[in-house]
Amino acid sequence: MTVAELKERLNDLSWEEQMEFEMSERGAQGSTDATREIERGVRELARQLTPSLLDQLEQDGGYVVWSLRLSQHVPGDSPSRRAQRFLHHADAGVRYWAAEIIRGA
Repeated sequence: MTVAELKERLNDLSWEEQMEFEMSERGAQGSTDATREIERGVRELARQLTPSLLDQLEQDGGYVVWSLRLSQHVPGDSPSRRAQRFLHHADAGVRYWAAEIIRGA
């Protein structure tokens, strides 16, 4: 898989997450099942990736959070070591995910 293909898949997952969030805010039923399905998709995608591909993904700052989220399921990657690099990132969302991953390690 190329970085461009990965970004396309992540954009699709982001859209699904956003739609699920909006539906759950409106009280739609079945949101728990949809959330589980999205997380299952994230794990399945991550199993197809390599640490090197995550490194490449991080070169585009808009995908750092995805890199951190996927890292937890990528064979051979070290999520806590990857998260350490972003504890002092300028983006609060990135810092949040980095800290959560380290806490869970």
